[in-house]
Amino acid sequence: FSQSAAPIRSRALKRGGRPILHRRSCGREWPRFSLEQGNRDRQTMTAVFFLHLNGLTIVWPGIRIRNGFWDKTRQKEGFYAQICAQFAYGRSGGVPLIEFRGVHKTYDTGIKALKDINIRIDKGEFVFIVGASGAGKSTFLKLIMREEVANAGEVIVNDFKLSKLRRKEIPYLRRTMGIVFQDFRLINSMTVFDNVAFAMRVIGSSKRDVRRRGPYILGLVGLQNKARSFPLELSGGEQQRVGLARALVNNPSLIIADEPTGNIDPEMSYEIMELLTEINRRGTTVLVVTHEHDLVKSFRRRVIEIQDGCVVSDSSGPRE
Repeated sequence: FSQSAAPIRSRALKRGGRPILHRRSCGREWPRFSLEQGNRDRQTMTAVFFLHLNGLTIVWPGIRIRNGFWDKTRQKEGFYAQICAQFAYGRSGGVPLIEFRGVHKTYDTGIKALKDINIRIDKGEFVFIVGASGAGKSTFLKLIMREEVANAGEVIVNDFKLSKLRRKEIPYLRRTMGIVFQDFRLINSMTVFDNVAFAMRVIGSSKRDVRRRGPYILGLVGLQNKARSFPLELSGGEQQRVGLARALVNNPSLIIADEPTGNIDPEMSYEIMELLTEINRRGTTVLVVTHEHDLVKSFRRRVIEIQDGCVVSDSSGPRE
């Protein structure tokens, strides 16, 4: 997205004669701010917006625009809430996407997988989770995806309190995330396009949306010329790109990559990580579990290390 965004038209800041942003929204006095619109995605008619607030730039990707106005399906109150939350956290923080508060997990076998985990991952972050086999990384992911439930403490993901989540609500949580697996998990009898489109059909997307979104996402991961190929006709790196496209196609707020480079060669590993980095630049939160320390050092992002179920280090890399 272009950082040299043109100022958004004043009529797009109003609906029904009322400003979208106003001082009473937060119950406190707003400082001076400006709002800019970046490039639109022609496929989905969405745009990224930049809110400049006291020297802090806040980014909202994927806001649907129609005729210069906010889409009616996006509640203005929700937009207020996001701005207020960001303003409340100030310069040094962001809006939390994942929070672990004093989380403990012990399996029925007596194995203590996680002990007193306190982690916060903000929207738009890129985070590596590292640790030896059996350290607790897989349990950490399972709690986020609600495959397991913590014995104590609270896990919050995308404003879902997972300890209170009912079974019928779990699919709605998982629709907010895209998962990239180490072993690809593609359907070999389906073409590349159909593997990606299947993720859209499962949640009830229209045929029109599938036809539009599928080719766009395949182009994003460099597979536009492989749409009619089958998984077994692709290299390991290409199969992982299909897996990444499938994870992205429903526009999730969180991408979880579980050892995404484990079954591909080193050169392809860097290409997959570059793709994940580009996805993160566009506003998606990315969480990568890996044991490849050389790869982690090369990309210089936030690294959380887990050993014996405890967080032993949490170091931040430079943000772009």
